Amino acid sequence: MPTAGCFYWPAMKPMELCGWKLRFSAMNRTVLSRIRADVADGLELCERGLGRRSAGWLLLGILALVYTTVYLHHPLYPGNTSAKLRLGWWSWADQFAYWQSAAELAQFHLTAANFHYPLGYPALGALFWRIMPTHAFFVPDLLLVLAATAVWWRLVRGWLSRMQTLVVGVVFVAVHGDVLALTLVIPWNTIVTQLLC
Repeated sequence: MPTAGCFYWPAMKPMELCGWKLRFSAMNRTVLSRIRADVADGLELCERGLGRRSAGWLLLGILALVYTTVYLHHPLYPGNTSAKLRLGWWSWADQFAYWQSAAELAQFHLTAANFHYPLGYPALGALFWRIMPTHAFFVPDLLLVLAATAVWWRLVRGWLSRMQTLVVGVVFVAVHGDVLALTLVIPWNTIVTQLLC
């Protein structure tokens, strides 16, 4: 007859099986406590590492690399052809109007016919239009995304640890990657407001 909490194996006495299980269970507790301690040490090390100023710059560098990769491999990426050909996202009315305004501002042609939107966002593109005419908004958008990320990091750090903040950020980007690619990679004048909010 099996005892309470033990399995009965006809060839073994019930207490031997239970004794083995108890020894195995005690060994498991020891191993698990060591694993927990190692994980806690690792998390503490990560937390301290993320507290360094160089870690923040490294994370921003990684984000810049990810942003650049997504930009260059975006399905609507217009390539290096002139934006006047209206390929990729330049075929959209808003994006082409931003580009036209940036080009006109860079060439100091300020006429009412060339401007459909306020000058703020096109002025950012005009700063880089002479260097990268097709991709005049790449550098301003990248800098705005990095700045918004830095502000978000400082805000969330008021509630969460550094490691938790990093995990929340990575999960957010992984879950909402498609939306982020549409709203932060393609030139939109709302990118500026995301930093200001």
